[in-house]
Amino acid sequence: MIGDEHILDGCFREARFNGYVLGEIHINSSKLIPNSRRDDFIDNQTKTEFYNMIDRDIGLPLSKEIRLRSRLKSQIQPTKKMQLENDHSVEQIKVAERDVSENKGSKEESFVRPSAEMILAEIFEKCGEYKKVKEIKEKYGY
Repeated sequence: MIGDEHILDGCFREARFNGYVLGEIHINSSKLIPNSRRDDFIDNQTKTEFYNMIDRDIGLPLSKEIRLRSRLKSQIQPTKKMQLENDHSVEQIKVAERDVSENKGSKEESFVRPSAEMILAEIFEKCGEYKKVKEIKEKYGY
């Protein structure tokens, strides 16, 4: 075991994102050598390549996913609240969600945003057996 729970903080866009995910990385390389304190690896080209790979293949995609989910949650929640308070039709909600999705994020994030229909389909697929979900599906015609 090398380092502590903060060893990969620098591989995420925001250090706090490292605390949002759990996992282990098993390394089988004689070129990646722990230092004497075992709080990191000896500085060499392999260490640099290792951290660059973690940043590129794990940190960056997870950071984008966390930001996306946070943005969707903050943008869709007011829409759902409005639906409950004013009993808007499903079509009005879809129009509002489409307007939200058309306001794209910054240029640095060039990933595809899931539509509200995709999100609802996933929720219904995973939670479809629950009574409340069945009621919602029936009420709104999904």
